[in-house]
Amino acid sequence: MKISPALLLSLALLLVPAVSRLEAYEESAALWKEYTGSPDNHSHIPNVSHAGYRSGETPPPRVPVVFNVKDFGAVADGDAPSTSDNSLAFRSAIDAAAARGGGAVFVPEGTYSFENIIRIRHSGVVLRGAGQGKTVLKFRRHLTEIFGAQKLGAASRWNWSGGLVWMAPDTNFSTDAKMNWVFAAKPPEGYGGGAPAQSWEYFHHGAELASVALAPDQEIPRGERIIPVSDAAKLKEGEYYIMTWDNTPDQSLLREIGDHPLLAEAPAAAFGSWLTHCGDHDATPPKLGNYPRWQWPVQIVSVDREKDTVTLAQPLRVSTRPEWKCRFWEMGSHVREAGLEDLTIILPGTPNLKHNAGFGWNGVYVSNALNCWVRDVEVRDGECGIIVTGSKHVSVLNTLVGGSMPMHHPYAARCETQDCLWDGFEIDITGPNPGPLHGINTEWLSAGNVWTRGHMQQGTFDSHSGLSFDYLRTGITLKNDSHSGPGGAKQAGFYSGRRVVHWNVLIEGSDRAEAERGLYIYQPSQFVRSVLCGIQGARITDRPPFHMPDGDKDVRIADDGIVPKTAPNLYDAQLQLHKDREALAQWALPNTGLTAPGDITLKAAVAAKAGRNIVRVEYLANEKVVASADSAPWEAVWNAAPPGAYSIQVRMTDNTGEAKESPGKPLTVGRRLRIEGTDPGWKFEGGDWVSVPGPQYSGGSLLRAPTKGGRASFTFTGTRVRLVTTSIGHGSQKTIVYLDDLSKPMVNLPGLRPTMYDHEYWDSGPLADGVHTVGFERGGEECNIDFIEIDSTNPAVDGAKP
Repeated sequence: MKISPALLLSLALLLVPAVSRLEAYEESAALWKEYTGSPDNHSHIPNVSHAGYRSGETPPPRVPVVFNVKDFGAVADGDAPSTSDNSLAFRSAIDAAAARGGGAVFVPEGTYSFENIIRIRHSGVVLRGAGQGKTVLKFRRHLTEIFGAQKLGAASRWNWSGGLVWMAPDTNFSTDAKMNWVFAAKPPEGYGGGAPAQSWEYFHHGAELASVALAPDQEIPRGERIIPVSDAAKLKEGEYYIMTWDNTPDQSLLREIGDHPLLAEAPAAAFGSWLTHCGDHDATPPKLGNYPRWQWPVQIVSVDREKDTVTLAQPLRVSTRPEWKCRFWEMGSHVREAGLEDLTIILPGTPNLKHNAGFGWNGVYVSNALNCWVRDVEVRDGECGIIVTGSKHVSVLNTLVGGSMPMHHPYAARCETQDCLWDGFEIDITGPNPGPLHGINTEWLSAGNVWTRGHMQQGTFDSHSGLSFDYLRTGITLKNDSHSGPGGAKQAGFYSGRRVVHWNVLIEGSDRAEAERGLYIYQPSQFVRSVLCGIQGARITDRPPFHMPDGDKDVRIADDGIVPKTAPNLYDAQLQLHKDREALAQWALPNTGLTAPGDITLKAAVAAKAGRNIVRVEYLANEKVVASADSAPWEAVWNAAPPGAYSIQVRMTDNTGEAKESPGKPLTVGRRLRIEGTDPGWKFEGGDWVSVPGPQYSGGSLLRAPTKGGRASFTFTGTRVRLVTTSIGHGSQKTIVYLDDLSKPMVNLPGLRPTMYDHEYWDSGPLADGVHTVGFERGGEECNIDFIEIDSTNPAVDGAKP
């Protein structure tokens, strides 16, 4: 008897009971049409078009080189039997770039060795090599040896966090007597329980500025952008803030993120003790637990101070309710516009690495970062490859994690990693026990993230518990080898939350049994209100889930075994739709935030909606048009720009007459000037400061306070001031800093110890344009001023050097 192919397909569907209850196989075209009708609040497909650097609307810049590490004593002798330690040379070069206001630190071709970590701790600073395989960084000590153990039971926290190249602000670091980095983690404000031990992984928001204003029974659904607030006066257009949602004892916030009856009806304990120790928010003061809030940084594009509303740059991921006490906070300590690019990191690794038994041979670690990037970087023979945590809008582009050693996490998105992009990644690990145990991992309430254009010789798709949600994996080829599997402790709760999408994924060369080649990838039981579309090389896996309730959780299947005919790369399609819907008007040049007075060339990144053309681009300074262009590349000259502090906007008009304005971006028209400690213009109290000569100082000398209590002050007109202070030869240094009010100290700089090339910096941050006075007082055995830098809007400053 001959059986028709159609009958065989019907019989096959009947033999898959878990899937037969799902919606019938749908074409990707139908799903895409549904999504385009409701892109900000689709039931199963999240809007992830804001993933990556600056919401994916423009690639990370190639910033100019300002220093070469060899000018600070770096030696490329890492292939020799006797090797140098380049830790201090790299630190000095990176800090010097920060003192200039940012730029790239170039690392020429060669192999450089290190005894300590490399830190990228300043906004606007990029560490750039000569290319993968040309510039090589080799480390001789692991994190446990450098910083000591960070234990969680028998395991080391360095098994999943920290990196030998560490991009993060100074929140958890100080220095010892030899100027080595000292690690001292502190919890985010108000967090308790187990949080302090891993506080370097979370956002540390600043002061509360406003709350979401809701009536007792009012809810603002996810997908909305216009938000009523208690007081819009403290919120600014174009700036980023951290929105928070308080967890509640009944876990209503976590149930919202789960978004399905099987999770909504689960006991509170099922969400994991690490997420649910939410404490008592109503106590005075509040008694908070391990993880009291979900934190989501977001940019505000407009503020209506009459109506007390703000408009967000992207739609809400989670609805707001009164019981969640949603608020806006200052961003707190973080780095912006920083990068790592064009180099290779080689580590010794650990042969026969056992699960959670590593030492911290970890490559790149990005924490508390906003609009930063890792580009064209290779990590070999690490225990972890590239980890991003507690960050927003980070792009990891064209990277490779490989080698001959087993590995724990090649790529990981950890605690509250929001709207980040992994585009063009590869995992290639060889050897008798290649691992890795996981693969590409997301966890701990991370959301909005995208992995695309990846090739994985090893590893799987790992949602490492902790209820990550709203994420996409698309355009990826992998083996899904039997060495690899998901992870996450039971204390972290459910494997994932709602709206996980696997779209156009090819599984080939797997050594798993045929029935299990789709584990964790083509396994509907593992997800909730999700989409599995265009999965090729494996059949649907009908197996009980890992760290999830069993049962039909509304997973939609489409284009079984074929490349989707519509939107073959779902991220690319979403990003194009994002640009078509919203157009793009973004200021591109100058990008330093400070420029000299005179003629200034302005340039924008602009794009019209689909089917339209741009006919005019205007540049506005403090809401007044100062330049315009009527043709590409849309450059225009602001003639004779006067000194001052401005908010620059781009206004793009298309052929229908519709205009789009960008958020404002600050620009100071003035000069960044260096004032040596011995230059004219200083005023002294409590004794004259003395000039100390030395070729290691800027200008050949520095200024030193003769006695405790001695104070030097300088008055300037501008928008920022930075102190560069150097300790040479003896003693500890404690500098007391004053700004404008010389009766009230602002900042105590940490103690310094002798070193030829080390500097410590204090930065006022942005100031209102006007007259300011900065003062420095000796508070310890020694106080030095090498120089200060001011962002001056005064055309003439005595003694200043550009």
